[in-house]
Amino acid sequence: MLPKSALVCPKLCSIAWVTCKLLLCLFVLDVLISIILTPWLSSGVPDSRVDPRSLRSIQLRTEAAAEFQNNRLANEQPAVVVALGLSTVREGLDPVAISQHFDGRVHLLNLASSGGSFSEMRAYAEPLIKGSLRPDLVILGVHPSWLAAASLRLMPAAPFDQQSLLDSIKWELHESKKWLRQRSWILTHRIAVHGIIQNSLQAIRADLNQFYLTSSIQGGPSAMRDPWAVRPIYSEDKAEPAFLLTQLREWQAAGWFDARNLSSSNPEAIVLTDMLQTLTTICPKVVLILMPESAEFRRKVPSSSGNTLRSIADKVQPKIQVLDFREALPDSYFRDHAHLNTRGRHSFSLLIASRFEHLLPENVLSGSSRQSLPEPKAN
Repeated sequence: MLPKSALVCPKLCSIAWVTCKLLLCLFVLDVLISIILTPWLSSGVPDSRVDPRSLRSIQLRTEAAAEFQNNRLANEQPAVVVALGLSTVREGLDPVAISQHFDGRVHLLNLASSGGSFSEMRAYAEPLIKGSLRPDLVILGVHPSWLAAASLRLMPAAPFDQQSLLDSIKWELHESKKWLRQRSWILTHRIAVHGIIQNSLQAIRADLNQFYLTSSIQGGPSAMRDPWAVRPIYSEDKAEPAFLLTQLREWQAAGWFDARNLSSSNPEAIVLTDMLQTLTTICPKVVLILMPESAEFRRKVPSSSGNTLRSIADKVQPKIQVLDFREALPDSYFRDHAHLNTRGRHSFSLLIASRFEHLLPENVLSGSSRQSLPEPKAN
């Protein structure tokens, strides 16, 4: 008969082997989840996709605001201010606080969605450009780092010759390198998957909240109960440290911190120039706003990028004002490196409202409130 130690040893080896296989399976599953989920759920790596649901919502709200504007007498209707941008504008500007600040004499239509490029911003501005709404003021909330988010589909056509072929090959090699850097992030930062899933659940919650404001997504502009209301997606006061670290690494992989990607000759600069030129034809006043950024974000972006945006605006029309709010708020007002939390949203909304007093006609703002509002309750 074998001793007990001889019987126990094979059992222990078997258990250890099963445990190792289980750990290996979990590791592979973790990698596969990262690879599958990240391209669809990641909000840090910019892509060129446009969300059709968000675009449809923007179209309905723009048409509803146009109907509101047309149905009011000229001496009764409030000033209409349109805010264009992406997620930082969506999270950073509160239409209700701004309207209350002016006793209802100013209505802010926040048409921001999500993304990380001027191309996406231009796509979401299409309902405003093609529609009948004529705002008194259009503000564009942007980040200079978006100049780096170039897309191959924006490359200008060129005659076929040896030089243009070489330029095209260089461009594709550059874009392929950026793509590889982004995909390497998927394998080396799997810890961010939890944050990505959490943000997606918050986005679903925001969609449900927005559905409350729309009786039918297939309906016309009259179906909108309140075109001015926009609910923020992010609810937490501060994101997890792992997400904050990953966010900067994503942006670095996308080339946001490389001065070579932030020149006025980049395709994204051409998109911004065209968008500004188009907006000046439908609105008498267009203002370019550099949105607030965390201190660490600002340190990583080349300082010359802000001047690049100013030169683009001056080239389009010298009257276009560029207001720099990148250093306007402390880091405690940020949910992450670019998105404001509830306190930051309220403070920045009132800060922007104070600038409206110098941008809108005096007769529109006469008699409006100049008092600060109490802190709003989180949605």
